This record gives sequence, structure tokens and C-alpha cells, in this order.
Amino acid sequence: MIQVASQQAVQALGLEHKLSLCSDPSAPLIVLVHGRAGTYDVMWTFRRCLPEQATIVAPQAHLFDEFGGYSWWNVESPGSPMEKAAEAVGRLDQFILKFSDYYKLQPRKILALGFSQGAGLLSVLLQQSRQRFCGVGLLAGFVLPTELGGQGELPPVFIAHGLADDILPISKARQGAQHLQGLGFPVSMVEDDVGHKVGTAGMRALKEWVQKLLS
Repeated sequence: MIQVASQQAVQALGLEHKLSLCSDPSAPLIVLVHGRAGTYDVMWTFRRCLPEQATIVAPQAHLFDEFGGYSWWNVESPGSPMEKAAEAVGRLDQFILKFSDYYKLQPRKILALGFSQGAGLLSVLLQQSRQRFCGVGLLAGFVLPTELGGQGELPPVFIAHGLADDILPISKARQGAQHLQGLGFPVSMVEDDVGHKVGTAGMRALKEWVQKLLS
């Protein structure tokens, strides 16, 4: 059952969130990160790609956006993309670190999926804390290059992007894939003839990728 987090949980974890708790505390934890001007509701469309036996959480960004919804950083503010994203990276990082303890979970794997700006945010955590995730999906998004940190194997990355995306051109996704491959990440990429969304082929490939990763 999907539920909105209590105010106590929001205060403890620092972000509003919506979640579906699995009865098995060791079930995989899947984090869904929305894009600019989104909410914790919009990412639940990807639930059909996810296993039933998993705990799923969608945190909501902390900045109200002029276009409605919430964003992880203000695109129009001065500074480089990494400078603008820094606060959001810290907030999301702490949220994921505290989530399992707060809800008394011991997930055997943690998977994260991000859309658009949410994908850019996750790309930073992916590079800085490679041990955090068993895999990361970057959907209609981009990669913010940063220093590779942490120890251990590099988790696989799934990228789905629309050839007709007029918000984030396909070239951005291809550049991101090339950057991550250059660092050694195993990257699977699906290009679909759609705009700024994940098309039928991307959804099908995402479901297969998640099932293989969490099996």
C-alpha cells in the first residue's frame, strides 16, 4: 500500500516522501527520484517495472518551482551545475542513509531510478558513492561529471532516452553514457522514438534490467 510519510518521518529524514513498505525488511529498497517541477507522485508510473516484493520510496524535492511542483535545484541560479546541485546531493544522500534505520529495514540491495533532473542528481551519488547502489537507472536525464569515490565494484547503469527529446537532447544522454563508460561503469542504453519521457521500448528494457539485477 502506498502511503504518505508522517510529519515525524519527514522531520527525521529531511524530505517529504511517499512510500510502499514491503513486509519483508530485507527486501530490496528502490528509490524513485523525480525531475524538475515534479512531486513524489509522478515517479510511481515506473512501479509496473518493479517487483512486488520490494520497498519503494519517492522523496520530494525541497524547492518550490515557479512552474509548479518541486525541484532539486534552481536551474536559473548562478554557478555551475555541480555547485547548484551540491545541496540537493547532500539532502538526498542523507535521506537514503537514514531511511532504512528509520523504517527498521535491512535491504539486501538498493536500486535508484531518476528522471530528468533527478537522474542528474543520482549521477553524482553514483560516482561519489559507488557502494551505495546495486544499480542506477537514468531516465530521460543527464550525467553531472564528478570525481569517482568509494571502493569496490562499479554498479551497472541503465539509460533510457528519447530521440525526439527537446528538453534534454539525446546528445546529452550519449555524452553521459560515454563518460560513465570511461570511468568503467557497465552501461546499458535504450534510445526510443519519443520526446522527454520513457517510451515503450525503454519501459520494457527497464523492467528486464531491474528483474535481472534484483533476482
